[in-house]
Amino acid sequence: MSKVTASRPKSKSKPKPKPKPAAKQASRKAAKPANPGSQVAMLALRSLALAHPGAEDGVACAGTAMERHTVKANGKAFLFVGATDALVKLDGCLAEAREHAARQPARYRIGANGWVKLVFAADVPPPLAMLARWTSESYALVAAPKPARSKGRA
Repeated sequence: MSKVTASRPKSKSKPKPKPKPAAKQASRKAAKPANPGSQVAMLALRSLALAHPGAEDGVACAGTAMERHTVKANGKAFLFVGATDALVKLDGCLAEAREHAARQPARYRIGANGWVKLVFAADVPPPLAMLARWTSESYALVAAPKPARSKGRA
């Protein structure tokens, strides 16, 4: 006697997509500022940066946990704005930033190559005049058009 086995027809339906991890969903929700005080500071910072010649909005690391709004000019970002923080590049104002970091290490952090991280808080927003100076310096260091070199002979 021969044994007869029934075979199942192969399913042509596509597998259901896996649910997104909670970490990815949380990072997308983190795009909005946690408090109104930080939102005001971020809007002021972005408007100061966009006032520079050729400045335009952009996004860096879109769709990741490191996603940041950027302001760039001449193809170079000089300001990175996250949900509760911002990054600017400093040189002349770096000593001032170090003083702030020594007094308030949770709000000001000095990184590599002069990049400074500002963490926004609702209780005390950063001074607008300081934000204006730091944004202008970051623009000058990173994105300002460099003067053309002359090809004259010596």
